[in-house]
Amino acid sequence: MDNMDKKIIRVAITVALILLIPLFGNHFVEGWDWTIGDFAFAAVMLFTAGFGFELAHVLISNTTHRAIVIFGIIMVFLFVWVELAVGIIGDETEYKTISRSTYSFQIPSDWTDTGVRYVTGCLWDGAVNDGGNGHRISGEIGIYQASCFSPANALGKKEIAEKNGYYIIAYYDKESGTTIEEEIETKAVHQKIVDTFTVK
Repeated sequence: MDNMDKKIIRVAITVALILLIPLFGNHFVEGWDWTIGDFAFAAVMLFTAGFGFELAHVLISNTTHRAIVIFGIIMVFLFVWVELAVGIIGDETEYKTISRSTYSFQIPSDWTDTGVRYVTGCLWDGAVNDGGNGHRISGEIGIYQASCFSPANALGKKEIAEKNGYYIIAYYDKESGTTIEEEIETKAVHQKIVDTFTVK
């Protein structure tokens, strides 16, 4: 086994150890729900960055130049990761404000307001992606009164937040056909609703 093979194995083992963190999160942290696609994406990103570090150590003898290259790899890694996670570049999404008698929140203009309904006396509200077909494929956000709703009843929940006495829960059924873009969009819309949710 030559030196480069050893480096590749070392990077692969390091990536596997890092991925134990989200694997642990999937089993023990409420609302943490990485899919196989999430793990594959993270593995490719981490392996690419790690292998880049190894190449920098092998190919660049000047310490200053090597540090600059490694710093650049870290910056590119973080930029791509954050951009794909929350979409920081050029967010030109137009939002509309949904105003109820006791609270308000914002959703993208192309999402549909589901309206308020009461299920066994508990307020249910939210929004869905217009691209959906009624089965949460393209994304849905539910809003529920915390005083009378248990998150355990939110089957298929992916992200959950509690704010001002309400649960705000994101759903998307990747197994049923949600694309990575729709998943990312739903996560972003969930965060937008959490950030803009205001009780009057």
